[in-house]
Amino acid sequence: VPVFGLLAIGMIIIGQTLCFPYLMESFMRLVNWTLAKMDHTFIEVRIGFEEIVQNATKNTLASATLMLGVSLIISLSVLTGSYEKSILDWTEREFPFDYSVINVSDLETGTDYGVPVSLTDKLTKLENIEEVDVFILNTKAEVGDKIFTIHAYDMLLAKKREERKGISTYPDMNFETDILVSANMAYLNKLIVGDKLKINSNLGLKELKIAGTKEHFFSENGTIMMDYRLFENLFGIDSYRAIRVNLHDKTKREDTLAKLTEIISFDPNLKLINSQELKEIYIGGVKKVFKVLESLKY
Repeated sequence: VPVFGLLAIGMIIIGQTLCFPYLMESFMRLVNWTLAKMDHTFIEVRIGFEEIVQNATKNTLASATLMLGVSLIISLSVLTGSYEKSILDWTEREFPFDYSVINVSDLETGTDYGVPVSLTDKLTKLENIEEVDVFILNTKAEVGDKIFTIHAYDMLLAKKREERKGISTYPDMNFETDILVSANMAYLNKLIVGDKLKINSNLGLKELKIAGTKEHFFSENGTIMMDYRLFENLFGIDSYRAIRVNLHDKTKREDTLAKLTEIISFDPNLKLINSQELKEIYIGGVKKVFKVLESLKY
């Protein structure tokens, strides 16, 4: 039960309820004062507001509707703002890369063309490239009678990156056999560290051990995270969803960017985006989801 969430919403509604009579009275007096300075053009409006002021208890329906509307708008604003902030924080943590190579047709038309696998070797040979990581997404992973999302990348590279920063969110795990699961997947399916999942792969059913959990926003049902080498062994890799790179010397950014652009120029659908543009893609997806809530607020 989301106790703190319910408590927060309840406090907002109670606070609005307690403040409403005074705020309503003050607002009405301000309106009356404004209308009193005018001529009799708005006499009907003045009569209406004075009726509410003089007989507030008889207009509980209108007052309650306004109160509930204001409370709902504040609650939804807090909800959407908090979720967007969580998405941005998660993106910065999970995708700490200077640039990403993506296929724009995947975003625009929903294709699965992806980024060629051979591109990683070309990018690795470039000067001033510190790291080259891959990003693989499988949205139809079968685990028993349920469908989950698989997110595969170079876990060994991610662990080394964190160790250089003096932090570690990756548990001791065998990247060849172990996986991580998202916190919501563990919660919804009552999974704990040490449990094993039987994933339907190209090699048949494969049993993989859960080595830990992480916060992840890719799927409502749940996300399985694994090393890309394990993914390749289980499913094979035709293309990557994206290739991410970090620069060694930031002062040579323009020169390196020109070389990266030249390498991917063979395919007009390939595009190089920076970290800010990547965040905008995710936030754009969130805003699409919250369009109904935004319309409800208006």
